[in-house]
Amino acid sequence: MSHNQVLDDSPWLAPGAIVQMDSFLAGCDEPCVWEWGAGGSSLWFAERAAEVRSVESNREWYERTLKELRERDIHNVELSLLTNIFGYVHAIPGFPPMLFDLILVDGMQRNACVLVALFELRAGGWLVLDNTEREVEYAEALSLLKDWQRSDYAGDGFQTSIFVKP
Repeated sequence: MSHNQVLDDSPWLAPGAIVQMDSFLAGCDEPCVWEWGAGGSSLWFAERAAEVRSVESNREWYERTLKELRERDIHNVELSLLTNIFGYVHAIPGFPPMLFDLILVDGMQRNACVLVALFELRAGGWLVLDNTEREVEYAEALSLLKDWQRSDYAGDGFQTSIFVKP
């Protein structure tokens, strides 16, 4: 597997962003998290959130993550496998809006996922977008978030950005 191993129990994000997310979630009352892209982040969020919903597009990664969740007896993570692009992007609950505290976009179709996330994040909630150094690739998403407070965190050759919903 590439980059983050499920056993790391940590998101493969810039370290500064992880520290900030930890502090933010600690200040939320029963935080609810959504993530596009499962793995070590799912285990990490499970320790910090009342509820975690995660969707994964890669069957092998899904199975590894599910195995870890079961072996560790973690029950506050709802993990789904969706390989269809439309289903993956639109897997987030929808109506009525869940109003998540934090949404992580770290999987496929990030521009489309950010568009959908706009309606599912509570005011003051955090949208975390990984690999924002790819400004051309994620230009659409970054444009949608242009009026949101933004903080960038450098990783080893990549950047993670946190956007706060007005």
